[in-house]
Amino acid sequence: MLVSIVTPVYNCEKYIAETIESVLVQDYQSIEYIVIDDGSTDNTPSILEKYEDRVKIVRQKNSGEQSAVNYGVKLALGTVVGVVNADDPVKRTLVSRAIVELSSDPELVAVYPDWEKIDAHGDIVSTVRVADFSLRDMLEQCFCIPGPGTLFRKSALRGEPARRSEFKYSGDFDLWLRLSLQGKMKRIPEVLATWRMHPESASYAYRDPEMAANKVDLFKTFFNNPSLPEELYQLRRQALSSAFYAASILGVFNKDIPAKGYLMRSFLLRPIWPSTFRVSQKRSWIHVLLVLTSPLSTHVLGWFNRACNSQSKRR
Repeated sequence: MLVSIVTPVYNCEKYIAETIESVLVQDYQSIEYIVIDDGSTDNTPSILEKYEDRVKIVRQKNSGEQSAVNYGVKLALGTVVGVVNADDPVKRTLVSRAIVELSSDPELVAVYPDWEKIDAHGDIVSTVRVADFSLRDMLEQCFCIPGPGTLFRKSALRGEPARRSEFKYSGDFDLWLRLSLQGKMKRIPEVLATWRMHPESASYAYRDPEMAANKVDLFKTFFNNPSLPEELYQLRRQALSSAFYAASILGVFNKDIPAKGYLMRSFLLRPIWPSTFRVSQKRSWIHVLLVLTSPLSTHVLGWFNRACNSQSKRR
């Protein structure tokens, strides 16, 4: 079974070689590796030249990560596809373990592993043991369960793009929700991937109004699907309440995000949440207080983050 790995890259000279090497040393032989250079202006193109005999390097005018991913997936010849970020190296047995699972159950459309959170230097910050798949939990708790290292059947896209342009910051979450309507998704209970935490990563560098709006718009779009089963549609109010709450938390980091408005919408939709939610996904009164005291709390957290980043750079 041919597997296509797609890596979109833009100005990632610090990490791209490590990521490429992690794919090239996979213990599964039938791999097509596609790297889409989205108009890099740093030393990334020179680094990529060294791999042109082993990797399909495609260069395009800077068009954004969604465009790069979609182009790579479109070019992919494999029946199974994985998107590996340019700064997130994977473990040597990722692909082989995924193929074992996908080959054993034709109803599976995607599999995803546990992963490690690493810092800018590659040191392990924590190990993330992900949850077994539950679409209900993903919706009710605004909880994206699959993470780095997810591989999926290309046929499950049914001709749709892997990333939809309207979800710049929630493209993965959107994809997993769409795939979950096509078949089963399964966790591989092994650490097979990484996610790098550093100041330039999108999750940290771009906590902007669009990121907050994406969280809400993603769920609105999902529930506007006219063919959605009734048992899923019944989760709409709780799902939107969780999405508005998640958007409000981002407002603590950016005064341009209407955090208080998002928080109010969350409480109007569902004043009280189920006590069965995961601890990490429950409403936190500390977070509520931070939102209500913004922009003061925004300034305090901004100072704290700058201090942490400064200390990290001294290492």
